[in-house]
Amino acid sequence: IINENAQAQLRASLKSTGGAAGMTADSLDDLTTALQRNSIYGKAEITQIEALLLTYTNVGKNVFPQTMQAILDSAAKANKGTTEAALQISKAINMPAIGMSALNEVGVQFTQQQKDLAAQLVKNGRLFEAQQMVLRELSNEFGGSAAAAAATLWGRISQLSEQYID
Repeated sequence: IINENAQAQLRASLKSTGGAAGMTADSLDDLTTALQRNSIYGKAEITQIEALLLTYTNVGKNVFPQTMQAILDSAAKANKGTTEAALQISKAINMPAIGMSALNEVGVQFTQQQKDLAAQLVKNGRLFEAQQMVLRELSNEFGGSAAAAAATLWGRISQLSEQYID
């Protein structure tokens, strides 16, 4: 039932945004499977986060998978819920010049020079480059945390239990 609801929300997000992310239900399902394999998060939870991320219409298919990975890594590293991580990171990727400041709350620090550069990139229509700058910093801070959690005994047990739930 939980996964069915997550799938319904995903389809609703795809429809309401007119597919702005450039992702399809099939490509999202493939991404979910890959992310689930290398994290402690189950299919329903990942799908719910994907549905949320789809509502940020500046997050296109060229940064969507990296953003999802950053969300799971951040949640695993900080031992917090994926929804909280998704909201913070999605805002930062959607609007990098503004969102960089919001990431201070989770310990990701950007210099004033980086913030100014992101603003200039966005102003000049180079949103993707600004998004990549944010994603690089997120990877420096949290990269590999979801996989590290999955590699523990508790992580393996969690993954095994998720297989029976899905």
